Order: sequence, then structure tokens, then C-alpha cells
Amino acid sequence: SDVVFSTWKDNGIKGFYKGSLSPLIGSLIFRSLQFSVYRGVYSYLNENNILNKKLSIFFDTDLKIFIAGFVSGSMRSIIECPFEFIKVNQQTGQDWKFKDIYKGFGSLYLRTTGMLMWYFVNVDLIQRSNIFGDYRFSSFFISGSAASISWAFIWPFENLKNIVQVNPEFEKQSN
Repeated sequence: SDVVFSTWKDNGIKGFYKGSLSPLIGSLIFRSLQFSVYRGVYSYLNENNILNKKLSIFFDTDLKIFIAGFVSGSMRSIIECPFEFIKVNQQTGQDWKFKDIYKGFGSLYLRTTGMLMWYFVNVDLIQRSNIFGDYRFSSFFISGSAASISWAFIWPFENLKNIVQVNPEFEKQSN
């Protein structure tokens, strides 16, 4: 509660939105791109009969889903990292330099590729299980469940990314 009062006293309402412009702009780009890239890669692999293999260890999930999710996460990571770096540094009041905008990329990459790969795998698993049936709002519950499961697995990488992006100790290691 001290943080709330201090933020309000020092910055007013603007203090609660510090660092929000960067992820707003970035989200418009990388969140749209992640689904377009996934669909494009999956369709290409499917139409050309590439990697037609089911992974029994993952309940017969199609290998193409893993590959398309991985490529989607890779593309998103490249675009997202500068926006995340700016956001985290603005939120914590850290000074930053343009040359450092890919600081924390390793952790962000593991987080994002892992999250999207598992998101698309989970969507497939949940759809095939038909747990939510064929109701009007099924896709809402399928996507929400898949995202929550994926996020739970990759949360440690989110923490690592934030620590690396604002901690000067890691500056030499990440350059």
C-alpha cells in the first residue's frame, strides 16, 4: 500500500501506467504475428506433407504443431524483446540505452518459444479431448486453458528475463 500512495503522490495517475506504451505498441505487432506465423508454417508443412509424424510421448500430437509453435515463438521473441526491455526499465525507473534493447533475450526467447509451443500443443490436446464440447464459447475456454497451462510452465523464465533486463550485474554477461 505504501507503493500505491507513493506512486500517486509522485506521479499521479500517470505513475500507474509507466512503461505501458511500449508493450501496447509491441503487442499489436507481435501478438498478431504469432498466430499468422504459426498458421503459415503449419499450413506449409501440412500442404507439402512435411514432418507427418505423431509424437506418442505427447498423446499423438502432430510434430508440425511443435515446429510451427517454435517458429512462431522465435519470430515473436525477436520483435518482443526490445518492447519488453523498454517496458521493464521504464516501470522500474532504470536508465537504458538503445544498444541494450536485446538484453535478456535468452530468457525471453526460452519463455516465449516455450509458451507458444506449449500453447499450440495444449490447444490441440484440449480440442481433441473435446472436454469443452462444441458450445458457442468453447474456443474461449480452450484458448484460455491452453494459455494458462503454458504460462504456468514458463513463468520462471519471465522472472529471469526481468531480473536480467534491469540488473546492471548482468550487463557484461548479456552483451
